Amino acid sequence: MLESLYILFVVTPYSRNIGRSLLKQPKIYFYDTGYVKEDEGARFENAVACALLKRLHFLEDTAGERCALHYLRDREKER
Repeated sequence: MLESLYILFVVTPYSRNIGRSLLKQPKIYFYDTGYVKEDEGARFENAVACALLKRLHFLEDTAGERCALHYLRDREKER
């Protein structure tokens, strides 16, 4: 419901194996960084995700390219 109201968006993990990517937790970001109540690092990560999503939407609208936003995580669960 919050996605349809454009309050937040979900970024899924990248994996070549579709089943594995479905098991991993998606990350949730807010369109408005004012909703992020954590530290400055979390606010910055949210702002970068918003900028990347904005760029992907621009490419879809102007060039007709199909794009998707995903995140990577290494084996130690580092971001």
